[in-house]
Amino acid sequence: MAARHPSVPRKLLMDFVTHPTLLKVFLCSSSILYIVFKLLRHVLSDPIRFCTYQNARNKTLIKLVTEYMSLPGEKDIKYTFPVLWGWITHIQSLLSTKRWIPKVDYTLETFSYKQAHVDTEQLMHIDWLLNKSAAPIIIVIPGIAGHSNDGYVRCFAQYAHEQGYTIAVVNRPGCGYHYNTNEYYPIKCHRLHLVGHHKDIEIAVEHIKNRFPNNKLFAAGFSLGGNNLLKYLGHAKSNCPISAAVTICAPYNLAECEKMLKNEQKMYASALTATLKRVVSAHAHVYTKTQDISVDTILKAESLSEFDSLFTVKLLDNVQDIYRDYYTRNSCHKHWNDITVPVFCINAGDDVISPQRLIPYDVCATNENIIFATSKFGGHLGFFEGSILFPSRFGAFSDRLTTSFFKAYETCDAAINSGI
Repeated sequence: MAARHPSVPRKLLMDFVTHPTLLKVFLCSSSILYIVFKLLRHVLSDPIRFCTYQNARNKTLIKLVTEYMSLPGEKDIKYTFPVLWGWITHIQSLLSTKRWIPKVDYTLETFSYKQAHVDTEQLMHIDWLLNKSAAPIIIVIPGIAGHSNDGYVRCFAQYAHEQGYTIAVVNRPGCGYHYNTNEYYPIKCHRLHLVGHHKDIEIAVEHIKNRFPNNKLFAAGFSLGGNNLLKYLGHAKSNCPISAAVTICAPYNLAECEKMLKNEQKMYASALTATLKRVVSAHAHVYTKTQDISVDTILKAESLSEFDSLFTVKLLDNVQDIYRDYYTRNSCHKHWNDITVPVFCINAGDDVISPQRLIPYDVCATNENIIFATSKFGGHLGFFEGSILFPSRFGAFSDRLTTSFFKAYETCDAAINSGI
């Protein structure tokens, strides 16, 4: 009877196990790789830098960070990203709108309202993720031409909803988007998304407050939506119905950010311009009878400033210089001292659109309601979490940080009200 020979894979395994040199090489290589991974994790660990008003008379905001704010299962607030690519800002930034997240089952609410300085009505589209009737509400303001079905918005909405919040995504005029039909929400008026235009947020907040008068209101603004949210908070002053707010990767000085994009980050400037042109193209029928606006000419714009010169400023009055009269006028940086509610500003040090050198840390010296939280990595609206290669399938670090801040506010507020 012929002897049975072991299969090739089994023979190789036996040779490997019984060969002392190969075994030693394998064990040494594995140990070295493990040590390298641990060293990389230690070197690239990303503790969050907090900047607050150290001598605040009102200690509530300091307590939010030092006593009440934490992340589940973590002693310190650190950002853990995929080691192999999480430190590459372009990967983080480019993947931010492409997050894998299933369709979110929003409930759409549409109502008409009168826009400021415009004779016709406009349509407001709010996408809801309802929770328990008494649940706090997070009002979400997406970024430039963003909408409720952008990847980073869906990711945050789903995560925050699972944390017990009702979500209300305010789609700016002309920017709302149907997930199933790939069509934009309709508009009535020719005025679309405007940089720094806070009146739409004011109308949305008032509507939500009237609909849910007993629910605590929070707000989260992403990218340009963060600038607009801060501008709204400054205008509202002490009459603001928002209890606390968070901004994620907000540009605080629009004129300087636009110049930086134009000169240093042309790829991102081109991508943002293309997004705005898609919005205009989708609503081109509205502009066929609009004086001084040529959709064909607008679609040839190659930069944000060129797009705004050809389109946006023609919808406004008293704009002679686009940087002075439009970008600077609509930046939030002039309104810091008027903000009266706790605001948590999350940024990444390697942000390609809102760079760290333009983060106004000095405002903490004049307004005790502001906290800046800056990570070393994260890109623009990235903040992917993970271990080695693959990111966590669900939730971004900024999402966890945002909901943690709101929960800390609720806990701190309850403790203060009870006299603790």
